[in-house]
Amino acid sequence: MTKKTFAIVNLLLLTGIIILGSCHLRKEPDINPPVKYAITLTQPQGGTFTVTAAGGTSVSTSTEAEAGITISLRASPLYGYAFTRFTVTPSQTLRGTGNTRTFTMPAQAVTVTAVFTEQDKPVIARHILFSSDAHNRSGRPMIFNSWMPLMQEIVPNVDYFIWGGDNGDGAETVPPTYWWYVEEFINWAEVYVENGFIKNRNVFLLGNHEWQSNGGNYGSNANNYWAAQQMVTAHEKFIEDDYIIYCLSATSSAQSYAVDDIDTLDAYLETVSSDIPVFVIGHYPLHYWYHITWGQRRATANAAALINVLNKYSNVYFLWGHNHSMFDPKDPHFDGIHRPGSSLVIVENGPEVTIQFPYLFAGVMSDAEYYGSGLYRGKALLVTLIDGELELKYIDKEGIAFDPEERGP
Repeated sequence: MTKKTFAIVNLLLLTGIIILGSCHLRKEPDINPPVKYAITLTQPQGGTFTVTAAGGTSVSTSTEAEAGITISLRASPLYGYAFTRFTVTPSQTLRGTGNTRTFTMPAQAVTVTAVFTEQDKPVIARHILFSSDAHNRSGRPMIFNSWMPLMQEIVPNVDYFIWGGDNGDGAETVPPTYWWYVEEFINWAEVYVENGFIKNRNVFLLGNHEWQSNGGNYGSNANNYWAAQQMVTAHEKFIEDDYIIYCLSATSSAQSYAVDDIDTLDAYLETVSSDIPVFVIGHYPLHYWYHITWGQRRATANAAALINVLNKYSNVYFLWGHNHSMFDPKDPHFDGIHRPGSSLVIVENGPEVTIQFPYLFAGVMSDAEYYGSGLYRGKALLVTLIDGELELKYIDKEGIAFDPEERGP
């Protein structure tokens, strides 16, 4: 055999070995793929859970896996529930802590569910403060700065402090000094926003003294003084998940609610769920009252129209201020609540008008320093909401809470 022939033979032999070797190493197709077994998930009340087969994707619906694969479970309880345990049927050994467990997939189908236990939900109380008629002025120290620390001992915080108007006093007969004393009062109140006691804000409504020409003269000075710019006008609203505050600020120095403002309120109340309480606060009361010594006959224009609107809504509370500086006689509507079904006299010698909403004195922050205001015990009204229930308390100047005097049927 020649050298050339020998090389060709060797090359052919080597090629055959490689080909044969390659044929020998090629894996034959698997005609019996691994069996996968069903994992059925039953989602319970109080939460959900997911299942993940090793190397797979988390799913919250039924899936399948091969025997011997590690299966991971993760529980996610809803608010108010806690994860208790997983249950695998037929029973398997579960490993892990907290809200996660693992088990080894058996050679059979399994059903998995989780158990969540309802927990006692924390009681969350929310508080709102209402008052009116601070009448800050020169030469008469207010009780506000001594009263607020007492208030902080009653509740940890309040969402809002709503002031029903007459933040300054008519004794300050020119706008610069009137608004200076209102600004002083606002600055005192804002301290309690800064320290966190008032969580959201103070809300200052307009009263008759803000509008009077020998007072704040708001119509001409709304933009001329910082304090005037802090006043809220009619129809401003403060909306929370479980209550609404609707401000019916005075729109003039006259004791009146404008028809257009009443219509606007009506249109808004139609849009509110009857499950949500709406606190409508205005400066002027709806009842008539005659002050003998001063000869004042106080009646609010369009009170009947406003009552007709409020009577349509079972979730409305009406709060008022304005009447407080009266010696003779004391206004009988103070320090109390008229329940739905009560009656009010709204004009002199007029008939009684039935109201279908709670009617509340908002409180008077001015005290004995303003003619006869000290006759009225309630400095502010504290509204507390707990799990849909509503509680009303007045707070006197010593920081003592007392129940409103209930009037009506």
